[in-house]
Amino acid sequence: MTKGKIRCKKCGSAFHSESALKQHIKNKHYQYYITRKIVPGTVIALVVIAIITTLVVFQNQTSSSSTNAFTVLTSYTTQSGEGPQEGMIAPDFTVRTLDGEEFSLSEFRGRKVVLWFMAVWCPSCAVVGPIIRDNQDQDTVVIVVDMWTEPILKDLGLLNKPGAPPPETGKDLTRFIDSYGSDSWLLVLDNYGLTKLYQLRYVDTTFVIGSDGRIILRSDGPVSSTLLRYALQKAAS
Repeated sequence: MTKGKIRCKKCGSAFHSESALKQHIKNKHYQYYITRKIVPGTVIALVVIAIITTLVVFQNQTSSSSTNAFTVLTSYTTQSGEGPQEGMIAPDFTVRTLDGEEFSLSEFRGRKVVLWFMAVWCPSCAVVGPIIRDNQDQDTVVIVVDMWTEPILKDLGLLNKPGAPPPETGKDLTRFIDSYGSDSWLLVLDNYGLTKLYQLRYVDTTFVIGSDGRIILRSDGPVSSTLLRYALQKAAS
């Protein structure tokens, strides 16, 4: 029981307890109860189930080759360490974009850099792409590296394996970025050994590099909007 009377927001009727009010809403305002109380929770539950189902199905598809697509890159970590970490200078590299433009990471000293290793088939990458896009500013360079290439799949023993996604092409990457990214991003297919250079463990990995070339953030797995925003603010200071 609660002190005083509780009123129904729909019709103004007064009740002495929350349970009585809830029963009244169910009996007298059923449509309101369905749309405001049950439907939102059901939608959220269905979205969660869909995400879990996608991950489970893909993991089951790749189990025949004894691999888990989200941790399969462990072979790129050395016994002596776990690759470039926060506070270290990001390893330099020189590559060509899908448009044929050659650049080196070191060219962007003085600016913030988001270095995102991803794959088109990766479910979480469709979430992280918009997060990066919505948090970048004019002083942020975004380099997208598609890790799911033929050389990497050969290294991992996944090339042409049943259930494993095939190597991705420049067209695959471009279509993905058209939907989830920005046309200002530098797009690279990893035929250059960057995945091995950075000793990556997960398909969806994000680095934020400060203007001095040091790694501000290494996110092994999907980066959140809050964490990315904080790292970019720190990179600018």
